[in-house]
Amino acid sequence: MTRTPKTKLIPALALAFLVVMPLLLATMPIVKASGNTPVLSVVLSGTTSTTLIPAKSVGSTFSVDVRVDNTSGVSPGINSYSYGLTWNPAVLNVTNVNDAFNGSFLNSGANYGTVESLGDLPVNNTEGLLIIGDIILNTSDFAACATGSGVLTTVTFEVKAAGESNINLQPSDAGVAYLTYPDSQGNSHDIVANTVNAVYVSLTPSGSEIGITGYKLVFNTTLANMFASAQSINYSWTYQVYEYNATTKTYSITVVSAATPTVMGYSVATGTSTILSGEKGAVLPTTLSWNVWIEVLSIFVYTLNGQTYTLAFPAALLNVHPGDITGAPLTFPYLGAVGSVTGLDLHVLAIYWLQTVPSGTNPTSAIARADIGGAGSVTGKDLHLLALDWLQTWTKTPP
Repeated sequence: MTRTPKTKLIPALALAFLVVMPLLLATMPIVKASGNTPVLSVVLSGTTSTTLIPAKSVGSTFSVDVRVDNTSGVSPGINSYSYGLTWNPAVLNVTNVNDAFNGSFLNSGANYGTVESLGDLPVNNTEGLLIIGDIILNTSDFAACATGSGVLTTVTFEVKAAGESNINLQPSDAGVAYLTYPDSQGNSHDIVANTVNAVYVSLTPSGSEIGITGYKLVFNTTLANMFASAQSINYSWTYQVYEYNATTKTYSITVVSAATPTVMGYSVATGTSTILSGEKGAVLPTTLSWNVWIEVLSIFVYTLNGQTYTLAFPAALLNVHPGDITGAPLTFPYLGAVGSVTGLDLHVLAIYWLQTVPSGTNPTSAIARADIGGAGSVTGKDLHLLALDWLQTWTKTPP
């Protein structure tokens, strides 16, 4: 389709054009520019291709850029654009729209003219809709345009509630976004641009368990991955351990403080995944008595797509005493399950006598519980520790 723009009518017609733009795009014929097809994309602000945006806490903000790329096949260049942007209004609100700013794509060609708004409609946070557009105007050169790649608009969102949201260029069903290129006669030609949308999703730690295997603290957390694919993260736990003072009934003696957490890599599958620290757990001092209670404060830190997220878990009260190793079933995270140390525990230990505990074994497994001393194999040391607790009963609450 070919249009001849009339510069003096643009301000008056702009609002009407934007109102009917979605209908026009669905019905009017469109001429595809020769060569490579331009791409309009929604990306995390400051990047050129990051379209998966990790969820943030309610009240936080983040920005996306609507940018244009792959314009080398469009001659002489781009002179206007207009598009709709949609999102989930139950999850996100738009708080700011920075359009045609200094240094933006169209302004890179501003020496050929001035950039004028096509009459942007007000942000509709009720429907989750933004309609926006700009054009380069030059009465002495209708072929004025911008070339290359760059940002058209930066949109800032505030997180209204937990959840997911597509951030889509519209009308996405036809894969059409509105771009034009001029010819020397002042005629503007519409372009079919490929579109790339963004997704605001979360990879959220949703609970933590801390257990004791021998003299090791073992951390677990479950992550919900709502991305469409597995995600690579680097993670670590920071923690502090306090010993319970039975006299004052407070946890005031620092036992362990991890000054330099061990950072580990992990691929989190779609859905839910459990991350287990395993042998990387905190090591308790061997001087710590096996008949004490401790309080553990833990913080899970992970990095995804260059952003760091931190989640502090409530303090966990743990019985360091091995107690009833049969666990019927053992109630994680308490190694000392409800019950008493009897011949049944001796039977469990005998089953695994002199066996080695495989690396990475779940700390709640029977063989891991039988390795009371945490030496990596079931030996006389474990028998000795079990004998110290013979016929004693342990509960899940501090004394």
